[in-house]
Amino acid sequence: MKNDGSVWDWGINNLGQLGDGTLTERHTPVQVHGESDIGFLNDIVTIDAGCFHNMAIKSDSTVWTWGWNTQGQLGDGTCDDRNNPVQVHGEDDIGFLTDIIAISGGYRHSVAVKSDGSVWSWGSNYHGELGDGTTTMNPTPVQVLDEGGIGFLSDIVQVSAGYYYSLALKSDGSLYSWGWNESGRLGNGTTIDNHTPVRVHGESDIGFLDNIVSISAGTASWDCHSLALKSDGTVWSWGSNEYGKLGDGTLIDSYTPIHVHGESDIGFLNEVIAISAGKNHSLALKANGTIFAWGSNGAHALGDGTDIDSYTPLKVHGIDDIGYLNDIIAIAAGFSFNLALKVNHSLLSWGYNLHGALGDSTTITRSTPVQVLLPW
Repeated sequence: MKNDGSVWDWGINNLGQLGDGTLTERHTPVQVHGESDIGFLNDIVTIDAGCFHNMAIKSDSTVWTWGWNTQGQLGDGTCDDRNNPVQVHGEDDIGFLTDIIAISGGYRHSVAVKSDGSVWSWGSNYHGELGDGTTTMNPTPVQVLDEGGIGFLSDIVQVSAGYYYSLALKSDGSLYSWGWNESGRLGNGTTIDNHTPVRVHGESDIGFLDNIVSISAGTASWDCHSLALKSDGTVWSWGSNEYGKLGDGTLIDSYTPIHVHGESDIGFLNEVIAISAGKNHSLALKANGTIFAWGSNGAHALGDGTDIDSYTPLKVHGIDDIGYLNDIIAIAAGFSFNLALKVNHSLLSWGYNLHGALGDSTTITRSTPVQVLLPW
């Protein structure tokens, strides 16, 4: 998203997920078109990428989506793929969804937060990921119920949709989850699915996780993991630990949050200001502008110039494998690749690149960061 409110994307486009009116793969950024392929999408203030669909909030607090729609994850009342943005409809397919302040795209479902703190979801619901107490898919938004299915979830400030599950952060720093619980991704000490929200437990299953300021749900299939950032700058993880993506120096799954270790397994990771969970790896941005990564490195997602997995965080290297990446202000982990925004507004990427996801005009996988070729 540019500061003028336009949206640009690149990579695979087999389901129209680039929103440019075509199904043509792009290896450098193209501008997302407008509704009905007229003009360009504009006045955007927030964006988020799902598995094969994308979401955007306009300045008027409406939501727009495009791409894959097999389970109604675009929220337009249909299951038809869209290669141009469509507006998300309202509850029961009446009018349009409005007053939205936060969004998140999952595997085949989407979640949004209203200005009143209520949560709305739509799309697939195989494992109760919509949080409405059912397993019935819905191509238009439904309101997420509260814990135990009594009333509705409230006071939410952030959501993160993963692979058949969802996370929601309350204004008081407490964290809730619902949906598929394979590998303990819900963080409540069990592997039992929940069709309504449950509160994420504390370390060693004692009490509840608190003082959370940011969350990120993973995108892998049955082996998902979740991340949470505390107000003290520490990072907590739970769920599948395949490839060491929980960052505690082991390969042992955890059904409740554990403290992510520090570099070289010394102490704990700290001074973190942003987190992002990828398919089988994790990213963390420190206050000093450096990035740490851990987990699977088979597609070079860790950016350290190797293909060796790391069970604890390691520092991402610089361009051409010189020094370390610095001056970073935002991060995003995708399907075995990553994006990082620098303070000078240049954009870097590294990892898996078969379909041009790195935006460097090639399909060459990169083990250290390269610059995205921005067309302006």
